[in-house]
Amino acid sequence: MSSVIGSKYLLYLLKQIANQRKGFTLIELLVVFLIVGILAAIFIPAFVSCGARPARQSIAKAFIVQLNRSQQNFYLENQKFANAIADLKIKMSAKTAQNYTYIIQTTPQATFQFAVPNTYAIREEEFLFVKREIREPSNLPSFVGAVFVIPKTNIKDSEMVSIFCRGDKHSESPLPMPILKENKPVCASGTSSI
Repeated sequence: MSSVIGSKYLLYLLKQIANQRKGFTLIELLVVFLIVGILAAIFIPAFVSCGARPARQSIAKAFIVQLNRSQQNFYLENQKFANAIADLKIKMSAKTAQNYTYIIQTTPQATFQFAVPNTYAIREEEFLFVKREIREPSNLPSFVGAVFVIPKTNIKDSEMVSIFCRGDKHSESPLPMPILKENKPVCASGTSSI
């Protein structure tokens, strides 16, 4: 008789296990997906744009270096510096002009190329196959490049020296111009050489 009771009890336990719920309800799954979606919406844009600021600075640095080199070539061909970017025949992409304004100032013996950050930087963000542009305060540094001509007795023997400086603080106006000290270019105060 105890084996009959034992087998009935075992069948009862198996039925209880079989009748117990397996898996999650639809509501529980929806709550989990909602939480994961909210977390993704918060953190994915932060991870996507974490490299945007250094990239914007790199574009400006590269363009100022290109302007310095182009000014040197222009001077060798024309014995004067160009007054405008168009005179240098450099193509500026939309990405280059997107976050900085570029300014050229020249004297007979020097030229200064400025990269001044725009008030708002524009960054592209893509989330779930939708692209959008976001305007945010730039807080990007300013840059200045300079090329100096060190005159010699024969103008063809003149030497050119250049320098590239970065502003120590965020500024939305051109940086102070570098100077020539003992025939060596030096960044002005408030800037440091790169």
